[in-house]
Amino acid sequence: MKVACLFFAIALASLIRAEEGEPVILPGHTLEYPKTDAKDLVELFKSYTDRVVHLSNEPESFRLFFVQRGPLTRPEVGKLLEIQLEVEGWKLEPDLEHKGQHKLVRHELPDYPEDIADQVEEVLVKQVSNADRVSLKAGQKVEFPRASGLDIAGVIWDYSRQRVILSKSARLSEFTFNQAGPLTNGEVYKLLRNTIRSGGFALIPVEGISNTVKFVEVDREKVAQNKKKRRKRIRRLRYVPKPKK
Repeated sequence: MKVACLFFAIALASLIRAEEGEPVILPGHTLEYPKTDAKDLVELFKSYTDRVVHLSNEPESFRLFFVQRGPLTRPEVGKLLEIQLEVEGWKLEPDLEHKGQHKLVRHELPDYPEDIADQVEEVLVKQVSNADRVSLKAGQKVEFPRASGLDIAGVIWDYSRQRVILSKSARLSEFTFNQAGPLTNGEVYKLLRNTIRSGGFALIPVEGISNTVKFVEVDREKVAQNKKKRRKRIRRLRYVPKPKK
């Protein structure tokens, strides 16, 4: 919590200095709230948007993972906050009992069409920064035998400069990504998307914010199967046979 307060103080100071449309999170800086509770969320919306969030009953189960890289303007931070809520199964809606305020409520995650990855491919490919540059050179490797969604999001940033909004399901899933160069940024990005797709997930562009994607579940059956396999593997690793008498 102390770390979160420190980041909040830095962000607030940036807001005071910044004019509308200028970045409040500067290049090279990160807005980092990995364990945001409902009260932290109220402060974030107060700082970066004109929305006032009223908590009549604080949801005990609420925890939001919100980590994004700059540069970001004040409206962009607000938009990213809303999308982070959306991909984790929450949303803000007008509070009819408190005029001008909003309340935090649960909402169902959307069902994406099975071919959503194909539908958005052209848009995503155009967003890759320096797609033809060979960034993974001969003799170099990217090795993640057991990568978390957060690991994959980091590699996406390194080779495409796309910000990633991670759903909880994506963040807690496991992927395997091992590649050797030479590979261009565009080639690494395509392999990353294939890896994500094989796990039952997809990258979906965010409207209104350039080079920003949602990393979300699109094939729930496949995700469930992969989780089951992972649990079985963990049980095997934990199993210690009893010594024979």
